[in-house]
Amino acid sequence: MDIECGGFTFISNFDSSNIDRVELVPKTEDGESNENKELPIYEFNIWTKADCEGTEFVNSNRSWFYFGVKGGIPCTDVKLNVVNLNKQGKLYNQGMAPVYKITPGPNRWERVRDRLSFDLKNNLLSFGYKTLENLCSTTYFAFTYPYSFVDLQNSLKQFDSRLKKLNINPNPLEANPDDIYYHRECLIKSLEYRPVDLITISSHHGITNIREPRLTGLFPDINTPRSFQFKGKKVIFLSARVHPGETPSSFVMNGVLHFLLSKNDPVAVMLRKLFIFKLIPMLNPDGVSKGFYRTDTRGVNLNRFYLNPSEIFHPSVFAARSLILYYHYGYEKKEGHFDNHLSQNIVDSKNTSLLLQNSKIYENMENDQFDLKTNKSLLENTNIVYCNNEENICSEFKETSVTSDTENLNDKVAEISVAENSGDKLLSTEYDVSNKESRNERCAMCGIVPPQLPKLSSNTMGEGSGFKKLQKIHRISRKLENSRRSYDSGLYLYIDFHGHASKRGIFMYGNHFDNITDKVECLLLPKLLSINNPHFHYNQCNFSKRNMYSRDRRDGLSKEGCGRVAVLKYTGLIKSYTLECNYNTGCIVNIIPPTQRPLGKHLVQPLLVPPKYTPQIYEEIGRALCVSILDMTGHNPNSRLPLSQYKSVNGLKESLRCEAILTKNQNLKMRQSIALLQRGNKNINKNFTTKRKILMKRQLKNNLFTEISSSQPVDKKDNATILRQSKSIRSNTSATILHPLNKNSLPSSTIGILKKQRKTKLASDVPKKILLKKKVFSAYKIEKELWQNKGESSDRNMNKRKIEKKLCPTGNASTSVRPPNKKRKKSKIM
Repeated sequence: MDIECGGFTFISNFDSSNIDRVELVPKTEDGESNENKELPIYEFNIWTKADCEGTEFVNSNRSWFYFGVKGGIPCTDVKLNVVNLNKQGKLYNQGMAPVYKITPGPNRWERVRDRLSFDLKNNLLSFGYKTLENLCSTTYFAFTYPYSFVDLQNSLKQFDSRLKKLNINPNPLEANPDDIYYHRECLIKSLEYRPVDLITISSHHGITNIREPRLTGLFPDINTPRSFQFKGKKVIFLSARVHPGETPSSFVMNGVLHFLLSKNDPVAVMLRKLFIFKLIPMLNPDGVSKGFYRTDTRGVNLNRFYLNPSEIFHPSVFAARSLILYYHYGYEKKEGHFDNHLSQNIVDSKNTSLLLQNSKIYENMENDQFDLKTNKSLLENTNIVYCNNEENICSEFKETSVTSDTENLNDKVAEISVAENSGDKLLSTEYDVSNKESRNERCAMCGIVPPQLPKLSSNTMGEGSGFKKLQKIHRISRKLENSRRSYDSGLYLYIDFHGHASKRGIFMYGNHFDNITDKVECLLLPKLLSINNPHFHYNQCNFSKRNMYSRDRRDGLSKEGCGRVAVLKYTGLIKSYTLECNYNTGCIVNIIPPTQRPLGKHLVQPLLVPPKYTPQIYEEIGRALCVSILDMTGHNPNSRLPLSQYKSVNGLKESLRCEAILTKNQNLKMRQSIALLQRGNKNINKNFTTKRKILMKRQLKNNLFTEISSSQPVDKKDNATILRQSKSIRSNTSATILHPLNKNSLPSSTIGILKKQRKTKLASDVPKKILLKKKVFSAYKIEKELWQNKGESSDRNMNKRKIEKKLCPTGNASTSVRPPNKKRKKSKIM
């Protein structure tokens, strides 16, 4: 739909376009009279469409815009204001600029440089351009370098035509092993029936003449055959554009495609020989085609539904997860059966020792100290087994090819021995292959259906320590299954490509692991990528647990449903990542070491300042990613590692191990410091409150002393007078406590009256706030020293009279103050 406004035509009738309406800003009088101020002659306000605009699923995502402008007066200054964008101040403050392209002309996008500004208060992006002399030409503007669904289809058609002749031979076994194997097929249809393409790239090493099966609900094009199966190769699964506005991910995918399909590159040849690459270039074709920024046509962020996607509402994510589970297990995983637990065993109390003798293994597993490879022999003697098929990966712990031909293995399973290497077999059961119910409960690793065994109950063994040990075994059974999954998985690597707005640079998100070995394995690929590419930011990578489970601010959905976390959840794959590429620029530039052999190109001078990112830089990231994957295997014929500070992959792993241990210790110390600080804050608050109370009580005591000493003489028989004075002082405490008194003016012997008052029967009727507590009587020690002073007479009556004179200057009254007795032990004053 084209929009006519002010003599200009705004074009939006193409793929991925986004523009809602346009208004011409009227000229002011100052703008008409002052032509020397270089003000634009035309100014337009442009509104963009939100994701799912005009439907019930409309949301607030408005960052993406893409439109064309033509017409007007030749060589005229025009100002464009995009007025309703999301808050992207952090991005535009870093120098982000939209891109433009002129057609007819070279197919090259460049960043806008003319009068660019961003109003943080109103979220208004303004930029200018000059109209062309040829009024028939069109200038296109976009949020960033666009890559539409049509662009993808045209690119894949070029690959198809170039590589079609390589797969003409109907028998793949007769082809050259180093030839490129390329296969494109439709994985599934989107909600609006656009194809979601799946591309398979490998070599003919290990290829068979058996094709992969059509999984349930997938591969709707019956005329297109499935790709061939391979032996001895693991799968690398790469995907992009689950968020339609994140176009850098498509350029990274293009870099991977061009590199893997290069025929003579030795690194690409070795990668094709070792792995099978499964690529989904565009997971959200509907959102890309409609010009959305983050959601699909139902307003859903598809990157939050990998744990439980719907075949109806999230078809592309459902298909991606089904493929991942298929390549992980080697057979099609039915819905609702990918959380299989280990087979549970029946044990009687006589054979409890068979389990207790392996308790050390289970304790190590419970404490994350269990190594599957080193404890292979121990596991073979335990009672937790899947099946006794010697040809299966469950009992051999070896890497095998991904194949769906596991149904024929069921015929070889005759019985399952629960406890091996023991005198008495605890369980021996015949397996009925024809049982349909037992077909659903497959072995978690090989897919073979074991017999259905009843669960442990308290009736089996009673409530003794042996039963508790069995409960512990079943609690850690899931952990054993996950470790076997990771070791024997048909997947080698999973990466989902994304774009990023706020955080500068190109970096990775990975999963969090407490185990040092797993953590080093997770950190290896990002570190290698920083060695092979100057634009990758290793220090910006995030492997925290918080980043795995945090929730989005807009929709409140957890990141637990994103691709990398979900793949870890249902496969145990450690090398599961999200690659993030900033739209604008980075923070640093890496100094990369040279390769072992010269590449035949001129040496490029290292950059000192991070450049503005372009499609070429994103494609370089894709190529460097392929090189880094081969570096992990140690088979790179032209690696940069030997000339780096690490010298080899093992040296790099050791460095990462030291770094992980140091980080773990630092985090432990930080947690301890935070705990101490929190405890200290409580103590500080408590001490502060205690000191404040002491000071207030001292003021109360001083005011009390002053009031009593300045009052009328107290008759020793009239104790009620003291009570009345105390009550009156209590009522005036709030007024008198704020005025500190001079301690030097207080009589030293007034403490005796308070002590006598406490001992009298009437003292029990005095409120507790008036009866001074233990710390208030700290002045009692001073008074005691006065009684023990050598200058004072030991005559108690004389001392009594001295105090009376101090308290009662008139001398008419006598007091009942009694000096402390040296021989009698002073009781504690509460």
